[in-house]
Amino acid sequence: MALTDAALAEAIRADETSAARLRPVAIAVVDRHAPAAPEAVRDEAVVRLAGYLLDAPPAPAGDSYAGALHNSGAKALLSSWKVRRAGLA
Repeated sequence: MALTDAALAEAIRADETSAARLRPVAIAVVDRHAPAAPEAVRDEAVVRLAGYLLDAPPAPAGDSYAGALHNSGAKALLSSWKVRRAGLA
């Protein structure tokens, strides 16, 4: 991915330390959900997911922040490249 820690930090208005912590997490989630998505789409999904995770409290009450991929808008961006299968995998 072309998205650096510095670019992510600027995009989510955070310090580079936070971006360095969140970037690999967001990349792993995005790559698992839609590995065939174009790089530009994956980068934007990483920005949205990392920004959402940055704003989430460390221990939210209930499940209000549980759907980070969906609630951040990243899932909608990646939906065209999500591989769907029928049957047991």
